[in-house]
Amino acid sequence: LNGVIFSFTTQTVRDVNSFFILEFKIEERLVDREPNKYILEVKHDLDNTYFANKTNAINQTIRLTTAILIDVIDYEPP
Repeated sequence: LNGVIFSFTTQTVRDVNSFFILEFKIEERLVDREPNKYILEVKHDLDNTYFANKTNAINQTIRLTTAILIDVIDYEPP
């Protein structure tokens, strides 16, 4: 699945089972046969220090931070 999802969030990154987790509620259709509302969960391994440092900066300050997350999206049907 190739695509671009653009979203703003004010949520705090959660640490769950050694992964950073962000959830985005999307209200767009991927294809006509799929639901038009779904949740995109972004998980990132805590061993990656670059993202860990950026995440700490996001959680500790009130600054605009842009993150580009590139990875494989696995679709799990409802």
